[in-house]
Amino acid sequence: MKRNMLAVLILVVSLANLVMTGLMIFVVLPGSKSYTELVNKVATAIELEEKESNADEISVDEKEQYVYDKADFTINLKKEGKKDSYVVINQVSLTLNTSDKDYEKTKKLLDANEVKVHDMITTIYEAHTKTEVTTQKKEIKEEVLQKLKEEFESDAIIDISYGSITCQ
Repeated sequence: MKRNMLAVLILVVSLANLVMTGLMIFVVLPGSKSYTELVNKVATAIELEEKESNADEISVDEKEQYVYDKADFTINLKKEGKKDSYVVINQVSLTLNTSDKDYEKTKKLLDANEVKVHDMITTIYEAHTKTEVTTQKKEIKEEVLQKLKEEFESDAIIDISYGSITCQ
C-alpha cells in the first residue's frame, strides 16, 4: 500500500510540475518577450543618441577654436515679474571641424559676419528669463549652435563655448 501511495504522490507531483511548466510557457514567456523587445527599443534609442553627438567622434587634430576675443556681450534678458536682469558673456569661442567640406567657406563667413553672430546670440538670449538662462544652459547653448549652423548652412561648426557667463 505504501508503494501505491508513493507512486500516486509521484504522479501528482509530476502532473503539478507539468501544469506549472505549461503555465510558464504560455503566460510568463510571452510577457518576457515583450519586455525584451522594450529593452531592445530603449537600447536602440540610446545608440541613436550616441551617434548624433558627432562632436565627440572628431579627433582633437581636426578641431579648431575660432575665438571672438573682443566680443563681450551684455544682454538684457526677458523680464521675470518686475525685475530687470541681464547676462554678461565674456569671450565666445566656436569649435570648427577642419575636416568638414565647408570648413574654409564657414571660416571666411565667420570672419566677415562677427556682428551677425553677436546679434544671433543676443537675440536668442533675449528670449529667455534669468531662471531659464541659469537652469537651461545646455539647451540654450544648443539653440545658439543650431541657429549658427542654419544661418551659415554648414556643419563645420560643432560647438560653442563661453569664456564666462554671469547672470544678474
